[in-house]
Amino acid sequence: TFFHPNHFACLTHHFICDGDQRHHRFYLGVANFMPNVMHVPSICNARYTVLSIGRMAEMGSPVSDPFPLAIYSISLKLAMKAAYWDPSVIPEDWHMY
Repeated sequence: TFFHPNHFACLTHHFICDGDQRHHRFYLGVANFMPNVMHVPSICNARYTVLSIGRMAEMGSPVSDPFPLAIYSISLKLAMKAAYWDPSVIPEDWHMY
């Protein structure tokens, strides 16, 4: 995963500004599947481009409630309340959210 240089500064800003709600929220980063798109076969290039555009559209839609996918942050307090992640489940996002 590649993060924008200001990703964690932005995350911290939103976490601080959310007040009491910060311990009840998932903070989602936009998954971009294209960091090596020029180094994979064309069919993969097309697939990852479409997936990236679709995910960005989902994240930017005012009527969408996007599911946390791979890149998300939560407070330690929320993780403790949820009893952390289930180590026996590979797609742990499904159980945490």
